[in-house]
Amino acid sequence: MCICNMPVPLWGRFFLLLQKALLAIRDETADTLARLRNLAVELRPPALDELGIEAALEKLVADYRRKHAVDIELVCVVEAVPGDVESLAVYRIVQECLTNIVRHSHATRAQIRLTAEERIVLYVKDNGDGITQERIRAARRENHMGIYGIAERVRLLAGRMELSAELPEWTTVYRIELRGRGGLTDESDDCG
Repeated sequence: MCICNMPVPLWGRFFLLLQKALLAIRDETADTLARLRNLAVELRPPALDELGIEAALEKLVADYRRKHAVDIELVCVVEAVPGDVESLAVYRIVQECLTNIVRHSHATRAQIRLTAEERIVLYVKDNGDGITQERIRAARRENHMGIYGIAERVRLLAGRMELSAELPEWTTVYRIELRGRGGLTDESDDCG
């Protein structure tokens, strides 16, 4: 049936339905654009370029504190400003660690310590369920790739990552070491 042949009362209903559909499309488009804008900001957070790694991490941690019931302590000692690549890697690693803490560990406390001198040393600790080899294998089977993404970032920057515990306080401890702005020292240069 052609809409031009519709009786006049049906035209009104047709336009109301059309208006509702167009408003729904408009709202969905606005929502998609907002998510896209947020994604673009997350790819390279402006705070990283404008204020540096320390301020960017402070903002990231503040966002997690506001959204989640985890007490997060952040300590940054930045003597030598890391390069752009290293800063972004540290930011992403901390972001992934915080995501893992919130989603998987059920932690109530976390501690992040960044030292940037000749080398960059990052500790991320939490008091959650802890990471066992079985949990790592299960994460791999279920395509939860966060820890592997962290390891890959570290490997690409010729760093090293250790995963351990400091019981009884910290059940999961990431220790990540990367080269500083000045390049590699003759210490470890692999992801051992």
